[in-house]
Amino acid sequence: MNNIWGSSYKELVLKELRNNCRRSDRDISKAIKAHPSTVGRIRNTLEEEGKIFGYTVCRDYLKANYNMMLICLNTSTVDDAFYHKIRDILEENEPDNGEREPDNTKEIILIDFYECVGKYDFMLTVASKEALSLKRFINDMKRQLDGWLEADIELINIASIFKKNEILNPYKVTTR
Repeated sequence: MNNIWGSSYKELVLKELRNNCRRSDRDISKAIKAHPSTVGRIRNTLEEEGKIFGYTVCRDYLKANYNMMLICLNTSTVDDAFYHKIRDILEENEPDNGEREPDNTKEIILIDFYECVGKYDFMLTVASKEALSLKRFINDMKRQLDGWLEADIELINIASIFKKNEILNPYKVTTR
């Protein structure tokens, strides 16, 4: 805990930012009992690592050894009952808002949910620690959506995620 650059101080700063991402370094330093310049250096490090962006916590689940998947659904009918069922699934798997345990304790993290036009009617982006927990989640989802699914649920593995600047400048040379 006394190691300023240790993961524990980074986690404390992240926790404070989750509670209020617009807090000043001085406020955070009072909360975690560290010097404001220390908090500033930690915040800069978190930004450089891509863990926070624009003072909003952006988790990189791939770096945290989660498997990223798209869950693709085609439905036969969409009615109010379907949306209530989807809302129930979303609420059960709500992303961490800072009031719950850290992400590494959750088996499945629902990141995004989209209604689509095209090949699929709905897509969910999820992160899972292990294949077994993803399989349980999919089976539970099939059970809950029984009667609404037109076809079997399809999974697409997300191998990597690129930020806009990485796509626009893929041959960026970094110097040390």
